[in-house]
Amino acid sequence: MMIGYVGLLLFEKNSPIWLIGPRMLLISIMTSILISFLSKSFYSRLAIGLIGMCSGEILYSIILGNYHMPKPIGEFVFLDTLLLTLFMLFVLKQIQHVKEWIRIFITKYTQPS
Repeated sequence: MMIGYVGLLLFEKNSPIWLIGPRMLLISIMTSILISFLSKSFYSRLAIGLIGMCSGEILYSIILGNYHMPKPIGEFVFLDTLLLTLFMLFVLKQIQHVKEWIRIFITKYTQPS
C-alpha cells in the first residue's frame, strides 16, 4: 500500500496533466480499490489504509527532501485524502452488509413451504 501511494504521488508530481479530476477523490478511489484487493476483513482494511498511507506520506516527503524539495508531512490535503479513503472503505462495508441482508431476505421468502 505504501509503495502504491508513493508511486501515485510521484506520478502526479511528474505529470499532473494525466490525473483527470479532483486529486483528493482520485487518490482516495485508487487507494480504496487497492486496499479492497489486499484484505477481506474490515478492520484489516482500515489498518492497511491508515498505516500504508501514513508511511507512504513519510516516504514521499523523504524522497522529495533528497531532491531539495521539502514537503511537510501530514498536511491538511493528506488528512482529507486519508479521511475520504477511510470513509470509502466504511461505505463499501455497509454496501456489502446491505447486500448480505438482501440475500438472506430473498432466500428466506423464496423457499417453498
